Amino acid sequence: GELHFDFGAESYSYPDPVSFLHENCGSGDPILFMQTPGTLSGENILADGHGRTWLTDFAHAGLAPAQWNFVALEAVIRFDWVGVKNLRWLHQMEQLLTAEEFVKLRMNDLESPLRKPLRAIEAVRRLASGQTARDSLQYNRGMFFHVVRRMADFNPDHKLTPNDLARTAHLLIAAALIAKYIDERQLGP
Repeated sequence: GELHFDFGAESYSYPDPVSFLHENCGSGDPILFMQTPGTLSGENILADGHGRTWLTDFAHAGLAPAQWNFVALEAVIRFDWVGVKNLRWLHQMEQLLTAEEFVKLRMNDLESPLRKPLRAIEAVRRLASGQTARDSLQYNRGMFFHVVRRMADFNPDHKLTPNDLARTAHLLIAAALIAKYIDERQLGP
């Protein structure tokens, strides 16, 4: 029922994300849907030096939860582009991303390689809070879906490189912390 992470003298316990997934697959809350351009990834978004962006793939356009595009962009930055292998650093980053403050991230205590992706995530979250109702619980439910989808791609027969192993461990850490965040918010004060 729990995952335990030990980083030297520091130890943390979180809900098992697999058990959490089975117990909390639907919130029962109404969800606002909107048109989405489809799957957003690092491979189908072009950007120029002036910050203008263009989408190049609309194959999966249709209805999606209102915050879906923002959650998808954050997931790409958070789970696909962060190239750090230090699990303690990744745990600290995930603690920050699942803290109470949703938009203004206090990243000064994080290691330098994590600050640039966190500035991008902060910008995505700022846009998300301006475009839709600021609902960090729904946002994190969407993020949990992205983590679980990436974890489902895990192939135990594939020999993992150190980068693959770090990315897989990062997903497990993120899933555990997001599950804790959602569980605490669902229980209420």
